[in-house]
Amino acid sequence: MSSSLEVLFSCYESFDVALAMKSGASTYELPTEIPRFDIIGWLDELEHVEKANQHAASLSLFFFALGQPREQDTPSDVLQRAKINNSRLKDYWALNMFSRYATMHITSACQQYKETQCYPETGQCERDLRLSLDLLYLLVFHNSDDPSFCSSLQVPFAVGDKSLMALLWDAVQNLSDVPLLPAKKILLLLQLCLHNTLGPVPPKSASAAPLSTVPRGQLLDPSPMEQLYRHLLPKLPQCVVVLLRVLLGVCPNMGRGGAAVDLERELVAAARDETFEQRWEKEYQRHKAILVFAVSDILLMTLQHSKRNHHGQFLYLSQLIVDANGILVMLKYINQDIQALFATHSGSNEPPSLLFLSPVSIFELLVASVVALLRLLHQLCKNQPDRIKKFLLQYKAPLILKRLYRVEHEAICRYSLKLLKTQIKYLPRKWRQANMQVISSIYDILPSNELEDWLLTDMHNTEDDADVGLSREETRQINWNYNNANYLCMTRAVESPEIELTPQFMANYLEWLDAEVFFDDFYPDVRSPDEVDVESASTIS
Repeated sequence: MSSSLEVLFSCYESFDVALAMKSGASTYELPTEIPRFDIIGWLDELEHVEKANQHAASLSLFFFALGQPREQDTPSDVLQRAKINNSRLKDYWALNMFSRYATMHITSACQQYKETQCYPETGQCERDLRLSLDLLYLLVFHNSDDPSFCSSLQVPFAVGDKSLMALLWDAVQNLSDVPLLPAKKILLLLQLCLHNTLGPVPPKSASAAPLSTVPRGQLLDPSPMEQLYRHLLPKLPQCVVVLLRVLLGVCPNMGRGGAAVDLERELVAAARDETFEQRWEKEYQRHKAILVFAVSDILLMTLQHSKRNHHGQFLYLSQLIVDANGILVMLKYINQDIQALFATHSGSNEPPSLLFLSPVSIFELLVASVVALLRLLHQLCKNQPDRIKKFLLQYKAPLILKRLYRVEHEAICRYSLKLLKTQIKYLPRKWRQANMQVISSIYDILPSNELEDWLLTDMHNTEDDADVGLSREETRQINWNYNNANYLCMTRAVESPEIELTPQFMANYLEWLDAEVFFDDFYPDVRSPDEVDVESASTIS
């Protein structure tokens, strides 16, 4: 598979590109060299009062950010021109303007839907919102090799403004409440920003990090993951629930009741051409595959980086996923005929995305999604006997994984066997005798350690006996202590217990103030306002 950024670029949908090329073929036939003052003028028009001026300026900027494609251009020429154009936009503070433009339309979409509880008839609000996210996506993608630009994605531009990462996480929070928000565009842009800000997962450190007495919430030079955790902590439970509900909505045999987004509505709102009806089913499957790919990659990326940043953050995030029935949702998605699903899409190629780049097929997206979900399950259940027994074994995970490890794909087979290896210790002897081929495959494929006891029978495999590992209650207490000690000053998730005042105290409240707060022995220099007025009057006379 291609690099992660190329995969994200290929996932990008071409509906808005076709719309811009079709509706603006003559109006936005821009010259090859755009003057600096024209670009700055378009950026200024984004804050114009008139909606028509904003829309015209955004279309001009969008065509400019695409690389001004023409029929005689080759894909390499258009890509090179798009990179140069987006570099110029970065120098003119386009990230600030595009983020404000997107914030304005996201706020307008939320208010419009919450007031009317229905979809708008014209769809202009949706089109402008999609166009603002298109501009941000192209700008972030083509400037991914600039470290200073990537670090600015988490920094607010001015007092009162939000950073782009904060804007996207707030939009994720509202996905389940406002169907007008395009979930696929928001999640793809968030996934791209996470790749740029967090970078690759750092390797395991051989030496433990030095202990610090300073709370992590007060560190002066926080890492990108530390900044992300600080911002997400108050809204992290709701964001995890929304992401899992999006994943649940694309599961097979799932109705609309449990879905966080209306998939058909979002797809129909994106399609503006006459040929869409002919390719509805294929686009719908691609739409769902991209959503699964984005959600699984976002969860896996944040979980891995939190584990490297601090183990307490990893414990808290994994607890939120488990408490939201995330293990059950992931098992529900992979509990389908993956082999037949891969065979259906293995030979199908997608139309070129953004007219420039070789597309990524649905097959590649499905493979990446299944591998990411298996890695997530392994991260959540490794060395957690309580989760293995209450979730994996209870929901028949060994039966699902037995089908998966027969899929002819190296990564899927390896991670399926790794998950089975964590459960064999708690499975009955009859299951092992009937599945010796699985155990042999674990020995052949996975690296073994002489000190591992994964094949031994668990001596405490009863519900009443104490088990090795932390229970759910112990994990919650550890997470509460960690967040309370390090982030109490910046989180609203940790609430102090309510103190009930007795009726006798409330009746004598004024006397208590005089005796305990304003008494003269403790504050000898403090005088009441009446005494100060009397003294000043006698001095004047």
